[in-house]
Amino acid sequence: MGGLGKTTVAQMVYKDDSMVRNFEPRAWVCVSDPFDIFKILRDIIESITGRKCEDPSNVDVLAKQVKENLLGKKYFLVLDDVWNEDVGDWDKLKSYLVCGGLGSKILVTTRSQNVASAAGGTDYSLNKLPDDVCWSIIKKKVLSQGGAVLTKKMTDIGTEIARKCDGLPLVANSLGSLLRSRRDESYWQSIVDDITDRMRGTPEHEKVISILKLSYDNLSPPLKQCFSYCCIFPKDWKIKREMLIRLWMAEGFLSPSSRGESISLEDIGNEYFEYLVWSSFFQDVQKDQESGDIWGCKMHDLVHDLATNVLDRNEFRIAKVRDEKEDVSEVRRLQLLIDRGQSLASPTVLSNAVKLRTIVALQPKNISHVSSLFHSRRLRVLCPLDGWDRGWRGCSLSSRSMSASSISKLKHLRYLDLSDMDLSPEVSLNHSYNLQILIFRGCKNVPSCLLNKIGSLKSLRHLDISFSDIKSIPENIGSLEHLCFLDICDTPISKLPDSITCITSLRTLKFNDCKNLDALPSELGALTRLRCLDLEYTGIKELPESCISNLCNLEIVKLGEYCKLPKEIKNWPKLRIFTHERFDDVMPIGIERLTCLETLESYMVRQETEVCGSPGNKSYGGIEELAGLNSLEVLKIIKLENVRGGTEDAETVKLKDKQHLRKLYLEWGSTGGADDHVPSSRSVDDTAVLEGLQPHSNLEQLVIEGFSGSKVDDGVFIIQLFACSFSFFDNTVKFYG
Repeated sequence: MGGLGKTTVAQMVYKDDSMVRNFEPRAWVCVSDPFDIFKILRDIIESITGRKCEDPSNVDVLAKQVKENLLGKKYFLVLDDVWNEDVGDWDKLKSYLVCGGLGSKILVTTRSQNVASAAGGTDYSLNKLPDDVCWSIIKKKVLSQGGAVLTKKMTDIGTEIARKCDGLPLVANSLGSLLRSRRDESYWQSIVDDITDRMRGTPEHEKVISILKLSYDNLSPPLKQCFSYCCIFPKDWKIKREMLIRLWMAEGFLSPSSRGESISLEDIGNEYFEYLVWSSFFQDVQKDQESGDIWGCKMHDLVHDLATNVLDRNEFRIAKVRDEKEDVSEVRRLQLLIDRGQSLASPTVLSNAVKLRTIVALQPKNISHVSSLFHSRRLRVLCPLDGWDRGWRGCSLSSRSMSASSISKLKHLRYLDLSDMDLSPEVSLNHSYNLQILIFRGCKNVPSCLLNKIGSLKSLRHLDISFSDIKSIPENIGSLEHLCFLDICDTPISKLPDSITCITSLRTLKFNDCKNLDALPSELGALTRLRCLDLEYTGIKELPESCISNLCNLEIVKLGEYCKLPKEIKNWPKLRIFTHERFDDVMPIGIERLTCLETLESYMVRQETEVCGSPGNKSYGGIEELAGLNSLEVLKIIKLENVRGGTEDAETVKLKDKQHLRKLYLEWGSTGGADDHVPSSRSVDDTAVLEGLQPHSNLEQLVIEGFSGSKVDDGVFIIQLFACSFSFFDNTVKFYG
């Protein structure tokens, strides 16, 4: 049964601490249909290494790489959502996996008993949940925002709704989100009546979709449009948040309408995305480990089926390049499947696609005639879902594969992704004045004439030239008044044009890893909407004064090792992440005002001569300025040898009050320098300082470095001091020095 929680249980096993400790490596692969051994082996390698695997010529080459990663190692492999019942295919796959060490395990999730039999091993069947457990799931959703009081009547109605979940947690989650939107008895009763009507006469296999559609029917029209569009991704696909929002934007789904012009399309897209997560249309949410922001998610198979079912047949179609029987003449959006080794030369399926607005290409493999993708003059979106780099890397986009006017004829084009292609002077964007998203990520030989005309693309909102060989940005980029996102990471660019300070709509400017970039425009602070300044792995040595005083919307600042710390940062009240590697500088003034701060690496305790105000005045710039930063999740404190008041002074940090703190790094250096961890004479005993730095019991990880306390056995002392405070003390404390 779909929605029973098979994948959720597998995830709990996969992430369990005991599995992490006892199995290395671990790999997770979503298999789905078809059962492609080539893809499975490639995904195993990528899951283990965390890097994309360049497609080799055949399965044997992949099998060799799998063996290199698994040989003699006790591994744990999850094959999720499997449908293949062919014993021969299973035997072939297992022949590539027998190289692991003793005790290696493979866990398979499937809806089919026949698949379980073909795979072999031990079967475990999940039962449907009892009604009271379904009610507990619904109730948890309803009460998650706090402040709700359930009346006796609402509880009775809720338990009746729980019985209609048929024991499926997916349905319980969906209905819980729906009931949370309105907390009145009449509305809840209408949900019961609606479910009853929908179930009457509905075939058993359609009942789940019918109940899920109840949540869909309660969405606003724009949200319905944005949700149903997600079927353009394959099942089990990791949907990237930023890509999805840009696709919505290019399709014209996002409109400020009555919201006024003050809110951007990106903000509207983020609101829609978060609402769909909140309403349980998206699951398996993945967050950035550092910022905590959601970067991706998935859709459950049944939710994906719902998104497909609510669309007209001509609104969306899946087709293969060489499918001669498929008529897509009326289709508006197409997921194009290009099998390995297949050419794009005159693909049959696109020959009559005159109404096509969107092409998403799934793992295209070669590019003999890419111009065949541009038959439709109405095309708005050309998007390789996983990039062109699986076999297209290094391919030439020249006059032989695309006439100079091929793209320019597409006057309605809004989203163009040419990642990892070699371009030539013939490529032109002269008439693509509706372009909103342009991606040259990883491109080579980008003609200077192409980029020099970038200023004519007045509708451009997103420009990505990262990892390309582009060496300079033209001055006319300053005329792009709607540009919100510019990514030039890891390029040889050595200078940002002064005109960039005119793009007041710019919110994201990425230039980390630009090693040749050694200065920023002096008036960069005019970009008051900027949310991130990441200077890591650049040659920038100092922030312009305008950035320090004017960028009041900054949320992330990473200064790296070359940029010296500013004297004060009190004008960055929204800052959530602040990192640096400048251990010889003095900590900026104003830390105590950054109450939104979640990550601080590193806070350097000042010497008494560095504290602002009169000598010995700890009220201005002492370690107690961390006291009010109760949103902190990651904190690194170094130069603890400079703490002057022992336990009393350290207690002013109030670590015991910081219930969100997950990771804490405490570092002592010698009195001669922070990088010298040889213990030396202290004015205050380290043990006294450590006693004042006891954290909240929610702490998950503690690292102590350079500690030189006065106890006979300091390791035992630290454990006695902190162990009673930890909820999860196992494997969380490390000692250095």
